[in-house]
Amino acid sequence: MEVCVDLHLRPYYGDEDDTDGLYYSEAKRGTTAFHAYATLYARVKNKQYTLAVSPSSRRRTASSVLAEFLGVLDGLDTGVKAVYLDRGFYDSKCLTLLQAHNYAYVVPIIRWGKTIQ
Repeated sequence: MEVCVDLHLRPYYGDEDDTDGLYYSEAKRGTTAFHAYATLYARVKNKQYTLAVSPSSRRRTASSVLAEFLGVLDGLDTGVKAVYLDRGFYDSKCLTLLQAHNYAYVVPIIRWGKTIQ
């Protein structure tokens, strides 16, 4: 089984006074405020099955969300071939978690400048 972890940002256009729990990022679709959540889903025989959904915010790190999802995977009695992650999980804490759980993983590398350091 292959599993994927994605971050999702849904634009928020509501009242600025009611913004507790929103995620702020660069402007997209005319706003900088978003409802954010992460999903864990499995790909089995070309079908997608959602295993977990977790709300996200600035107060919650990508590594804490990933730790929660890896706990879900550890609780399943299935063999995980690989974990595919969104670029938002490209940081040292997330990579350390994946190595500790001994999963093969694929994470897009964010390129800064003309060369990768």
